[in-house]
Amino acid sequence: MTKISVLTVFVIVLSLALMNVGVVLADAATPSAEQIQRWQKAAEQGDATAQYNLGIAYTIGAGVKLNHVTAVKWYLKAASQGNAKAQLSLGIAYIKGEGVEKNAVESTKWFRKSADQGNTTAQCSLGVAYVNGDGVGKDMAAAYGWLLLAESGGNKSAAKLLATLEKSLSSAQQQAAKAWATQWKSNASIPH
Repeated sequence: MTKISVLTVFVIVLSLALMNVGVVLADAATPSAEQIQRWQKAAEQGDATAQYNLGIAYTIGAGVKLNHVTAVKWYLKAASQGNAKAQLSLGIAYIKGEGVEKNAVESTKWFRKSADQGNTTAQCSLGVAYVNGDGVGKDMAAAYGWLLLAESGGNKSAAKLLATLEKSLSSAQQQAAKAWATQWKSNASIPH
């Protein structure tokens, strides 16, 4: 099987993550200065959603000057409180080296935290990491399991990657990965 391009997949993943920005910033293309101030105040008081929103604003330069270092600061605060979207964004920052030094191990650590909460983009990203051995050992069965979870949550990129990956796995490996994914879902504390 040919290596799935990390850059190609992470461009897709980043695009999907940035689509979520549209949800956060849906009421206005650029948040107002007043909205940024409200997020800033709430973020400084520990509000993880406001911290994440500021991270997004600084990542794309919406209402503030683009600043990846500041974005990572806010993502880290929100991610440390369990915000799955911030964890995903932090994983993306580490894989791209934006605001932090590139670090595949740190990236997969944050993808895993987000994936464990059911974030399908993070599950897909983790699956790709296992395919390529980026930050984790190369493991096609683990990749297949994470991609199955992402696909079952509606992630279209995962569905496309699964079709490619299936060709390199035996029927027994596929069944084991499906059993793992089913078990993961039944043990998860969130609805899928």
